[in-house]
Amino acid sequence: MSKSLFTHVRSLFVFLFFTTCFFTLSAQNLNKLEARLLESGSDAEKMLVYLEFANTYLPHQPDSAAIWVDKALDLNQEIAWTDYLIKTLTKLVDSYGVRSQLVERRKYYELAIADFSDHNNFKLYFKSLHELGEDFALEGRIDTAKQVLENAKMALDHFQTGEEPEYLSQLNSYHSGVGMVHAIGGELPVALRHFMISDSLSNVSGNAVAIMESQYMLGTTFLALGQFEKAIKVLSAVEQRHKNGNTDFEIVAVYSNLSSAYYGLDSSEIALSYLDKNLIEGRRIGDSITVGNVFINRGNIYNWLKEYDLADENYAKAEIVFKQANNTFLYNNTQLKRINNWLAHGVKYAEGLEKLKELTSYFKKMENLTELNESYKYVAQIQYALKQYKEAYESYQLYDSLNTALSKENYSDQVTQLETVYETSLHKRESEKQAGIALLEKQKNEEKNRLLIVIGSAAVLLLIILIAVIMLYSRLQQSRNLVNDQKEKIEKREMEKSILLKELHHRVKNNLQIVSSLLHLQSENVKETSAINAFKDGQNRVEAMAMIHHYLYSTDELTTLEVDKYFTQLVKSVTYSYGYQQDEVDLSLDITTKAIDVDLAIPLGLIANELISNSFKHAFKNVEKPMLKLALIMDENLTLIIADNGPGMGDKPLQSHNGSFGMDLIQSLTKQLKAELKYDQSNGSYFELIIPNSTLNKKN
Repeated sequence: MSKSLFTHVRSLFVFLFFTTCFFTLSAQNLNKLEARLLESGSDAEKMLVYLEFANTYLPHQPDSAAIWVDKALDLNQEIAWTDYLIKTLTKLVDSYGVRSQLVERRKYYELAIADFSDHNNFKLYFKSLHELGEDFALEGRIDTAKQVLENAKMALDHFQTGEEPEYLSQLNSYHSGVGMVHAIGGELPVALRHFMISDSLSNVSGNAVAIMESQYMLGTTFLALGQFEKAIKVLSAVEQRHKNGNTDFEIVAVYSNLSSAYYGLDSSEIALSYLDKNLIEGRRIGDSITVGNVFINRGNIYNWLKEYDLADENYAKAEIVFKQANNTFLYNNTQLKRINNWLAHGVKYAEGLEKLKELTSYFKKMENLTELNESYKYVAQIQYALKQYKEAYESYQLYDSLNTALSKENYSDQVTQLETVYETSLHKRESEKQAGIALLEKQKNEEKNRLLIVIGSAAVLLLIILIAVIMLYSRLQQSRNLVNDQKEKIEKREMEKSILLKELHHRVKNNLQIVSSLLHLQSENVKETSAINAFKDGQNRVEAMAMIHHYLYSTDELTTLEVDKYFTQLVKSVTYSYGYQQDEVDLSLDITTKAIDVDLAIPLGLIANELISNSFKHAFKNVEKPMLKLALIMDENLTLIIADNGPGMGDKPLQSHNGSFGMDLIQSLTKQLKAELKYDQSNGSYFELIIPNSTLNKKN
């Protein structure tokens, strides 16, 4: 027997031995409890045995434990609540929560809320309200969730005081819960405000699990706002804490969000690796929502990779999981993603249209405007594909009107985000001020006790010193507040300008995208090849400009463009528009400069778009393995090089042929940049655009 085989056999025997011991001990415990139950006389003794039965099944078999808890609760109608009953009930609902069995645990929360006057345990009462609010949010009942959490806050303010540590912990839970509800409802700036307050409270308490939970919520919000690098930084810190031994915090959701963040940065392999970890953890703890979301995220990645069959397979698995978990909101949301995948694949139009009728009705009822807006868009796209032009136009009008309303709401959210940052900063300073005042008050009381045993003259002297310190502190605080107020006003004005400029780029990008869509729609009604090519060229030029504005409002830099990302995406876009896949073209990118001014980026992008389009239109027709090189080099001047391995364009390619608008556009933009355009066809077409340093300085 080999050493490896021997090791496996030995491990199997060890596992079977401990498993046998465990079940033997469990059977012995159950036999003892059955004997005690037969011997018990009073209801109090029976309740105690029922609860011990329940605890033998917790936390791994909550359904079995619930049978015995229900028996104990039936007896509880005749006798008072006990601490053991409250502890067992708390363990039961926590076990259901880990498995996302929201419906099963809800009845126990509602019972704890209704019987508060009997058990008088505020911790259980507040936990029930808090968790119930989060459950409603996960079902898409946002308004109900907000009302339940508001009831929890009013109860907290009424029954607890700000001086107790338990109050700070429950206040932290409240802000975390409210933040989650607003995040699910799409109100991300408001959610961010509550998560930042929660993070401050967690750091004050020093509780490692609370810190990890608040950082997880912050990372999730950054992810939803599209700030992927920030999300990865925060969530990776949570992952590291977990690796360092803080295993009380469930890591499954962190894996899921890290996967989404890397997916947002086009790192699909890393994203899929985190999804594998997420699936293992989700199945380990029996969490149906986590497992379903893993399949959704896999579907999203495969859809992005244009592997539509794999995407549909994963969406279908997610539907099954959510349907079995009776989670209607997530089930319908998954159906919407699956229909989008069908649209991209060009299949199942009739089935998708039938499903969308049910989905639009559901999202209207739930007042979920974001998903309703997506539903209208997909309906219009399917109707257009089925040549139901009148119906498609009406559906698109519904989509356009709702999309405009959501855009206005988004701008309002950005303004709210500024207010959030300001209010959170103000809250932090106020907390520090109150802590300082409390410390001084404590010192003052201690000083009074000492003054009782010293002579009057020493007491007067100490009092004068204390007053002088207070006055000095007050003046120093006033000066500091004045400086901070001026600083905040300046920062607020700068942030408002930044948001307005981002909004401008966003609107320009949207308008250009509409123009591109109109050109695409019009081209489908044209038969002549020359006209179709003209529409395609126009669409590519518009998308080249729209892409610049997209990158500008997606980053914090509003006047400069990261050219490596832009040119990479530009080449991909032109490649797909002419029917090529990425692996069909040998692409070489050599970009040494990081960023350029936006006024230079637009004409440079249009020139690059024209030259790349010429390669796909003319150079690659009879080439077995197309090769395309794009280089952007910054030394004394800025040089753009675009070359291919085609047959070339004749002796005078820089002159307009047959009224070529593209070559006229290149010449005009070259003149605008005061640049020099060179051409060589000794080995394919080779274009070199040299932009002088004088032009670069003017743009800067």
